[in-house]
Amino acid sequence: MSELTEQFLALSVSSPLIPSLPDNVTIDIVARVPVSHYPTLSLVSKSCRKLIASPTLYKRRSFLGCKEQRVYAVLRK
Repeated sequence: MSELTEQFLALSVSSPLIPSLPDNVTIDIVARVPVSHYPTLSLVSKSCRKLIASPTLYKRRSFLGCKEQRVYAVLRK
């Protein structure tokens, strides 16, 4: 079992996120979803919320090279 899967299993509740898929495939799928969709995904279940909050997901995103362009603005009075 890979280190990534072991870390996820330590975080997950007793059941996998998607029962018909291995956990490492599920992590890869969620890692490719834009970060802007994470708040909605966190509403799916407790295990999804834990996965999205875990550093494992962000390590996987970094490994896969999933980067998003962001523009920040500073507003002053």
